[in-house]
Amino acid sequence: MDGVFRRAAKLVARSFRLHPVPHILAATGANIFSFAVVGFTVVIGRVTDEVIIPGLDQEGVSGKSVLIGMGAIGIVGLSRGMSIMIRRWFNMMAVARTQRTWRKSLTYRYLYAPMKFHWEYPAGKLLAHTDSDVEVATSMLMPLAFAMSVVVLIVVSLFSLLVVHPLFALVAVLLFPSLTWLTRSMSSGISGPAAQAQEEVGKLSSIAHESLEGVLVIKTLGREQDEVDRFEKTASDLKDQRIKVARVRSNHAPVIFALPQLGNLILLLLGGWLYSQDAVSLGEVVRALALFSILALPMQILGFLFTQIPQSVVAQDRIDGVLETDTEKEFPQSEIESSAIKFTNVSFSYPVAGQSDHLVLNDLSIDITPGETVALVGSTGSGKSTLVSLLTGLMPTTKGEITLGDCNVSDLGPEGASTVIAPVLQETFLFADTL
Repeated sequence: MDGVFRRAAKLVARSFRLHPVPHILAATGANIFSFAVVGFTVVIGRVTDEVIIPGLDQEGVSGKSVLIGMGAIGIVGLSRGMSIMIRRWFNMMAVARTQRTWRKSLTYRYLYAPMKFHWEYPAGKLLAHTDSDVEVATSMLMPLAFAMSVVVLIVVSLFSLLVVHPLFALVAVLLFPSLTWLTRSMSSGISGPAAQAQEEVGKLSSIAHESLEGVLVIKTLGREQDEVDRFEKTASDLKDQRIKVARVRSNHAPVIFALPQLGNLILLLLGGWLYSQDAVSLGEVVRALALFSILALPMQILGFLFTQIPQSVVAQDRIDGVLETDTEKEFPQSEIESSAIKFTNVSFSYPVAGQSDHLVLNDLSIDITPGETVALVGSTGSGKSTLVSLLTGLMPTTKGEITLGDCNVSDLGPEGASTVIAPVLQETFLFADTL
């Protein structure tokens, strides 16, 4: 779990570096909220002692006291409302901008990554990275500003409770570490299933994309049920992992939500006893109870953050796997003066996961002169399309060299070769537009 939290800290730091202003403003709003919350409980306690109790005891209160009490409640209430608006607005801005940045970075890698990258990543997995993984990776940023302010809120609350009575502060000191331990335990249990669930999301997206892309082949061969079965199997695996995550949450969440209420009950009993001993006023008991009631929500938000951390860092690792891919290098523009093509001792192997590379072309030499028409004939998988891909610079040769005119294709890159080569492939792709 220490490793998970370190990775989570790096994720947060990256988002802060990308968009510091909205993050700082969101954190500022959250911290103002912390002080406003404690201020609200102080005002409620004072109003109870100086306005409500005198009024209920028939002693009466002046109109000025009532107005001052109403004004104080209004001011702290307005402060709370404004701080919530600032926190939510700028926090969502930071999250949205981070998502935009990562999606643009992923798209750039997809466009400029070498062909080898696209052999290893099916299209469905790439879609899952830009959609699901980006959403999940930034999900821990959503409660971040509020969760960061919880530390300030706890410190200010403890000081406020200590001012009222040390025993009230002792209840909080016993409660908060228990909540922290529970949320940490929940995060630890979620980490593994969350990682597997994100992997299954990528597989599911790949199957859906392949089935839709190849629907003509599937229907022609009558393989609809096979695709349904394949999809159902992966969907079932995803469901199992998410149920594991839900089971860990359901085992911890009731206790996490119940602890603040238990603290309230203990505080009520303790406050009643201290009030009977004239150690505290009724307003101070109300102040402590109000503070504990308000603290329940921030602690739940903190718990939510801890549950999101394992899923977010797993999704971020998947995104980083793409962002760490080297893009194709830029090639100088060379003028090709001849259309002569020459393959000299060219070999090429496709990488196969967990196995030795699969050799497709072996020590191939060809000379094609300008104006000559050449037909490459061979069975499926014999390397015809591979040879064209090598000629157009989409893939580097494993061994040997290819020249176009006087230029080595490896020095031209795909953009340079495409100025004189126009491959017309057997599989036509129509973009979503009109002719």
